[in-house]
Amino acid sequence: MTRTEFERRAVRDAEQRIGVPAGWWGTARKIYGPNGVTVFSNPGCTWTVRRYGALVSRHDSRSYAIQKARRLP
Repeated sequence: MTRTEFERRAVRDAEQRIGVPAGWWGTARKIYGPNGVTVFSNPGCTWTVRRYGALVSRHDSRSYAIQKARRLP
């Protein structure tokens, strides 16, 4: 296995562990997507979806917030 293959596999494993789609990155509490989309946890146990800094929506579940963020144009 080459280094490139290892990195690709390791990154995808990490993405699956925190439950984000391929191409998204970040930590379990703050996830970055394409086109300026950010999903992050607020102190009040809600998940916020922002696009280029503007509030799009708030959700109780991280997975639901990611689903909504993926539907943004």
